[in-house]
Amino acid sequence: MWWYLLLILPALLIIFLLLPMYLTVKLKDGESEIKVKLAFIDITKAVIKEDTTEEREKKKDKKAEKRKKRTVSEKIYEFRDKVEFGREVFRIVSKRLTVTHFRLHCRISTGDAAQTAVLYGSACAAAAALDAFVNECFKVRKQNIYVYPDFTEQEPDLEAFVRVRVFVFSAVGAVISIFFNAIIRGPRRARA
Repeated sequence: MWWYLLLILPALLIIFLLLPMYLTVKLKDGESEIKVKLAFIDITKAVIKEDTTEEREKKKDKKAEKRKKRTVSEKIYEFRDKVEFGREVFRIVSKRLTVTHFRLHCRISTGDAAQTAVLYGSACAAAAALDAFVNECFKVRKQNIYVYPDFTEQEPDLEAFVRVRVFVFSAVGAVISIFFNAIIRGPRRARA
């Protein structure tokens, strides 16, 4: 009878690995909301508000102090390494993700009809490029991009909603793959 317990643990582990994880990002009225769910259980929920100008200035000052200490060639090689690593991470992650919902509603309005029309044309071009990028890089189930001009309002409005699904075993595989790529590549030194 006790050996049944030995079967339960691997069965629970397999069930856990087959559960889907959902990442939901919502942007509305200048506030971002991020949720992570494991199957039907809410794991986290975070509301991100915009930084104040003082906080931004402090962050800029800290970054500027760090940048002053490096030479130009070190900065170039560091930037190149970050871009290569980012491309590799994106390639690994994008294969494993499914975008279940992608919604973007954008109201273009400035108070001036001519300027609204020009911005509307630019926004439509950007929306078409975004649509092509999302469809090329990810598996998309449900997509809705809607850009419209409003000549009666003074302020533009943007509402975005993205829900991404990834299975736990796939996410674990991606983390392991990224980890081994980082170890194999290792930190590179500037070649002065």
